[in-house]
Amino acid sequence: MNKHKYILTVILISILFLKSSITFGNTNDSQSKLYMIVINNLSLEDINEMDFLKKMISDGSIGLMNPKGVSSYTNYEGFVTINSTDKVFGGKIVHYPLDILKKGNVIGQDINNYSSNFTIDNIIYNNENNLYNPNIGVIGDLLNSNNIESAVFDYSDTADTFIGMTGLIAMNKDGKINNILNFYNPYNDGDYSENIEKYYELIINKIDSIENTSDFVIIDTENLNNPIHTRLAILNRIDDFLNSIIKRVDRSRDRVIIISPNVKEGFDKGLTPAIIWGKDINKGLLYSDSTKREGIISNLDIAAEIVKNFNIYEDDFKNNGIENIDYKSNLNYINELNNKINKTSNLRIPILKIVIIIGFLLLILYLIFSLLVIENKYIISLLSYIVYILCLLPLVLIIGPIFNNNIYFILILLFSLLILFKFLNVKIQYIFSLIFIILIIDILNKNKLILFSVLGYDPIIGARYYGLGNEMAGILIFSMVMFSDMITEKNNKSLIMGIYFFTFLIVIFPQWGSNLGSGIAIFIMFLYLVYRDFKEKEYDKVIIKILLISLIIIFLVVIYILFLSTGESHITNFLSIIFSNGLKGSLSIFKRKVLVNIRLIGNSLWSKMFLITIPIMFYLINKFIKYKSLNKIDLTLFNSLIIGSIVGFLANDSGLLLSALINLYICNYIIYVTIVEGINKGSE
Repeated sequence: MNKHKYILTVILISILFLKSSITFGNTNDSQSKLYMIVINNLSLEDINEMDFLKKMISDGSIGLMNPKGVSSYTNYEGFVTINSTDKVFGGKIVHYPLDILKKGNVIGQDINNYSSNFTIDNIIYNNENNLYNPNIGVIGDLLNSNNIESAVFDYSDTADTFIGMTGLIAMNKDGKINNILNFYNPYNDGDYSENIEKYYELIINKIDSIENTSDFVIIDTENLNNPIHTRLAILNRIDDFLNSIIKRVDRSRDRVIIISPNVKEGFDKGLTPAIIWGKDINKGLLYSDSTKREGIISNLDIAAEIVKNFNIYEDDFKNNGIENIDYKSNLNYINELNNKINKTSNLRIPILKIVIIIGFLLLILYLIFSLLVIENKYIISLLSYIVYILCLLPLVLIIGPIFNNNIYFILILLFSLLILFKFLNVKIQYIFSLIFIILIIDILNKNKLILFSVLGYDPIIGARYYGLGNEMAGILIFSMVMFSDMITEKNNKSLIMGIYFFTFLIVIFPQWGSNLGSGIAIFIMFLYLVYRDFKEKEYDKVIIKILLISLIIIFLVVIYILFLSTGESHITNFLSIIFSNGLKGSLSIFKRKVLVNIRLIGNSLWSKMFLITIPIMFYLINKFIKYKSLNKIDLTLFNSLIIGSIVGFLANDSGLLLSALINLYICNYIIYVTIVEGINKGSE
């Protein structure tokens, strides 16, 4: 009997121990927590007023985030894009029908069991024709499917938005959220200031209870631009709140993400600060494969980072989240980086407009004097100076970052080179050959000049963060042809084809140019050279040989990119879409590129340049061929340049920019030949 009691006791104790172990293993206590604190409209200047936040940065990681949706940096696009696989388009907001009159001002009112923050149908309707085809609500869907609960503290203080926008970050595809607390605090409430304190106290009091139910917690802070308090007072209050919250965070287990989904009020574009603090985060800079820039991330990186914290990975994401790169003076670095980016961005549009205006001026003057058959040495001299200015502008703008894009230095350098080159009568082929060599060296040297060149890409626009942008690609393609033209005196066709193929590799490889559309354009130009060479030698089955060479080259490049190249890139994303969706994916990408170019045709100065240069270019080409005795290599190179312009237009999202620049410089070159080199003088 005692033996049986002993056995029974051992069994009961074992069962209890096993039950305890199972229960402990499934409780949320062992699960790491992720806290996201939204301080909307926050700027780097604001951080200078927040001592505790600066302390977090000195112990964490900081970066600049591009908050842009499809069209805006300021509305709910920024919030929904965070919870999406691609950029979201905004429109008129329709709010969830919350009965304010019946519930009072809903202070402290918990709304549980899948409440909707905004009407999801309205958001989906606004994005039916979105070319990016975003999967909206991806964070909520992935967390729900993995049994991870989210909780949202949502704040609003304006009469037109009884419910704030923060819940958009946690909703699923149906617009539903696990747990949300809506806190409405209108300005005209006599207890407005007291209610703000209540809101923060409410969050602090509920954090402990939420820890047992929710692993992902989003906390909205108050409006930084309210008419009741100064911005400094608001920042200090938020800073104190951060101090209180962080005391309740287990750094050995949890992480905190602080973001601003919109730019500072009063600004129509810009980058916003993003901070990550907590487990495995050292003092440093944020980095993502989607930008490949230390200290710069995209709002599209946030969703991947959120689910990665819970060991969830999604193939639809274009990256694997955010990394932390150790860097001691991280805040100083980010301030300097932000200043450089803003300076380049502010110079970009005015300088590009100047380039376009100078191009228009040259074309119009030349046409007038050519059609009216006006012979005047002063007019010819004026045109020749404009030609040289257009040639030298890319050169000084490419090397401008060496001198911090100082506009006065750029102008001094431009006119100094103009006087020198004009006096020495330097051929423009040599100018563009120098540009070609500088660009190739810079691309191989991690784009240190291109990153901050006015002709490079703008991280604030967010279309591209690394590699070779379309404006610079247009300059590179034209420069490549001019460089090839310079060495045609050796009559070495193999060398010219080698230059084209080498440039193709530089442009298309993910580590260097990473520009698929421009790479395709250069590759087609290369095939044209091969075709002309085979045709002249009267080889049989020319087309079959060209196709065979093309397939071998493409196969080798794809193999390298897929299996030997590391990290995400535009090329790898394109190949992934092709392999996943086949012909349908290819047609979808091509459709997007065409529609983006059509949109640009109606909305940019480049479209006017593109449309004007086409008829003028063919008029000039006709005169060029008629009055200049071209050898076969010259004519082949010229034809390849026109082919590059056409393919570059079709194969790039913003190919219009590339094509417009190539067309402009084709016209510029023909005018140079007919005026500066003394052929035709523009009077025949």
